Amino acid sequence: MDLASLRAQQIELASSVIREDRLDTDPPQYIGGADVGSSRAGK
Repeated sequence: MDLASLRAQQIELASSVIREDRLDTDPPQYIGGADVGSSRAGK
Protein backbone atom coordinates (compact mmCIF):
# COMPACT_ATOMS: atom_id res chain seq x y z
CA MET A 1 0.00 0.00 0.00
CA ASP A 2 1.50 3.31 -1.12
CA LEU A 3 0.34 5.88 1.44
CA ALA A 4 1.59 8.84 -0.59
CA SER A 5 -0.46 7.70 -3.58
CA LEU A 6 -3.53 7.16 -1.41
CA ARG A 7 -3.13 10.62 0.15
CA ALA A 8 -2.86 12.21 -3.30
CA GLN A 9 -6.04 10.41 -4.36
CA GLN A 10 -7.81 11.62 -1.20
CA ILE A 11 -6.82 15.22 -1.92
CA GLU A 12 -8.01 14.89 -5.51
CA LEU A 13 -11.37 13.43 -4.47
CA ALA A 14 -11.83 16.05 -1.75
CA SER A 15 -12.25 18.72 -4.43
CA SER A 16 -15.43 16.98 -5.65
CA VAL A 17 -17.18 17.07 -2.25
CA ILE A 18 -20.29 19.26 -2.32
CA ARG A 19 -20.49 21.24 0.92
CA GLU A 20 -23.68 23.21 0.30
CA ASP A 21 -27.32 22.17 -0.12
CA ARG A 22 -28.16 21.71 -3.82
CA LEU A 23 -31.21 19.43 -3.56
CA ASP A 24 -33.58 22.09 -4.94
CA THR A 25 -31.55 22.60 -8.11
CA ASP A 26 -29.74 19.27 -8.44
CA PRO A 27 -31.81 16.41 -6.92
CA PRO A 28 -30.12 13.02 -6.51
CA GLN A 29 -30.70 10.47 -9.25
CA TYR A 30 -30.31 7.49 -6.90
CA ILE A 31 -30.72 7.00 -3.15
CA GLY A 32 -28.04 4.78 -1.65
CA GLY A 33 -30.08 3.72 1.36
CA ALA A 34 -33.05 4.62 3.49
CA ASP A 35 -34.13 3.91 7.05
CA VAL A 36 -37.80 3.81 8.02
CA GLY A 37 -38.88 3.48 11.62
CA SER A 38 -42.31 2.85 13.10
CA SER A 39 -43.71 2.32 16.54
CA ARG A 40 -45.74 -0.68 17.63
CA ALA A 41 -48.27 1.68 19.22
CA GLY A 42 -49.23 2.95 15.77
CA LYS A 43 -50.39 -0.46 14.49
